Amino acid sequence: SRASEEYNRDLSLRRGTAAKNYLVAKGINGSRVKVEYYGKTRLLNRCYDGVACSEADQQLNRRTEFDIILNGVDLSQLNCGEL
Repeated sequence: SRASEEYNRDLSLRRGTAAKNYLVAKGINGSRVKVEYYGKTRLLNRCYDGVACSEADQQLNRRTEFDIILNGVDLSQLNCGEL
């Protein structure tokens, strides 16, 4: 919410690419990792444009998430309490 959409997209993609590069350096095949940008569609709080937020609240939205797909099933979407 502090910078332009273009700047935030670039920053997010660089962050994701750095995470991918780390995984590749650790032996993960790069074709198995996809970097995506979601912008304000997956905020963890109400830090939208024009809303005053603390630094701690801003940090919650600066993250890299991993969805683990196994045999076509997105494991991050499973409710482990049901297993």
